[in-house]
Amino acid sequence: MKYSIFLLSILLLASRISSSQVKDTAINPDHFNKALLEHFIKIRIDSVRHGKKLGGLQNDSLLYLAALDQAVYLVKKPDIGHIQPGKKKNTPMDRAHYYKAFYSMIGENVERIFYLMNMEMKKVSKTPVFIRTYDEAAKEMVEGWVHSPPHYKNILTAEFDLTGVAISVNAKNQSITCVQVFGMAPAGFHPSKSKIVFPYE
Repeated sequence: MKYSIFLLSILLLASRISSSQVKDTAINPDHFNKALLEHFIKIRIDSVRHGKKLGGLQNDSLLYLAALDQAVYLVKKPDIGHIQPGKKKNTPMDRAHYYKAFYSMIGENVERIFYLMNMEMKKVSKTPVFIRTYDEAAKEMVEGWVHSPPHYKNILTAEFDLTGVAISVNAKNQSITCVQVFGMAPAGFHPSKSKIVFPYE
């Protein structure tokens, strides 16, 4: 019995270690792994925060739904932004409340990049970037935010401790639209985490 418990503990530990060391892979346009890219973006955002002596963010399923809502809304729009028509989902705070995330502070970052084609990132690099892998996509996404003062401010807001990162993909123009929503948890709050939403956590 003791051996079985010990073996189970080792297997659980191994699964946690392997999930935290997910390997980068090439982007397959026919089978785009959205969850993997979201995971890599989250890791890089936490790395930026750690570099400034801030804690990492906890994934929250409700904020993920709010982020996904905006990402899906923007996917075929020529321009990206933070507003939707109508009152229910008009602002980032409205969308958070729509999905029952009644947090006192909400922030939102939005970015669009292109994969498997030359892409100019003027704020980051003078030479075109060609994204082939999920981690390369995450790198360019986060660097775009780091070089944008309003987005960078959201990343480094110490009060934010929850997040949801969601992407949508437009295969026709090979674009990736990413939305990250930030929130501040109430005292004693434990975020809702879905294994379906966060399979790599």
